[in-house]
Amino acid sequence: MNIIQTKIGTIDIEKHQIITFESGLPGFENLSKFIVYTDDSIAPILWLVSIEDSKIAFPVIPPKNVRIDYSFFIPQEVVDYLEISKEEDLVILSVLTIPQQSQEISLNLIAPMLISLINKKGIQLILDNTQYKSKHLLKEELERSQNLLKQSAGEDNAGSDEKNQ
Repeated sequence: MNIIQTKIGTIDIEKHQIITFESGLPGFENLSKFIVYTDDSIAPILWLVSIEDSKIAFPVIPPKNVRIDYSFFIPQEVVDYLEISKEEDLVILSVLTIPQQSQEISLNLIAPMLISLINKKGIQLILDNTQYKSKHLLKEELERSQNLLKQSAGEDNAGSDEKNQ
């Protein structure tokens, strides 16, 4: 176990927690070693924390927690690189931007971070030919997902009403 100082405080880390982004992250190509840090007091928000630069930590969130229908194609070379064979082998995270005005919190859906639970490698995938942008307002995406859930529940209820008649 190692204790490191980070932007978000002192963290105990173990070797198995380290994720390697071999090419770094866009804008931070010189950094390759990160951990995903969880703090129950701010869940489901997580932190992607550099263990090489104490000033670098990104708030991240699983995008499906915000946009329930979030999906994209993962190229075969990325699947092979991450050594994933099933959905459970993969953690997908989106970077949050948290400005002073909390109503303006946004998440980046065009550049998800993919982390393999198999080989502890990560990559930030830049999606092309997509509806997603680098700034989706959190509030709007949550409302959108709630509406989708309501529509789905309404369709389910209508279907069961038809069956009961």
